[in-house]
Amino acid sequence: MEVRGPVDALSTDIEGTMRISGYPEVALPSEQIVTKVLAEISISATPTEARRMAAFLLAAADEMDRMGAEYSHLHLSDKQPGFDTSPHVTIFNAEHWPSE
Repeated sequence: MEVRGPVDALSTDIEGTMRISGYPEVALPSEQIVTKVLAEISISATPTEARRMAAFLLAAADEMDRMGAEYSHLHLSDKQPGFDTSPHVTIFNAEHWPSE
């Protein structure tokens, strides 16, 4: 399925810098958490949750443009009420991607 919308006007050239990482839902001290690079993610969400996540992603991109290299990352749960008990979603600036 091809997604159509406001991003159609954007360049189709993707630089290939996007990375997705994650870790399992296991109670561990933060120093013991090891992230793994993921090839795919699946999100189970209601239409409302999906729209709120989409709004967050667009806002994060706008903030990244506005702040440039000063932008590090944003947390979904900090910007969208109601996601504080959901899996964590963080949008990093590719320049600040945590080393693996």
